[in-house]
Amino acid sequence: PVDDLGVRAGMRKLYSLEALADRKTTERFGQRWKLYCSIASWYLWRSLELKPV
Repeated sequence: PVDDLGVRAGMRKLYSLEALADRKTTERFGQRWKLYCSIASWYLWRSLELKPV
């Protein structure tokens, strides 16, 4: 889901982006996970819940 703020925030964290990914960037990166979009979105959401050690 390219408009999902959790996915966009997870992508920001994963790829060390300066700002939230826009729709075009989310679609471009999302092509890598096309077959696994549900799993990828779950992991992106979970990455936001992790506490730094």
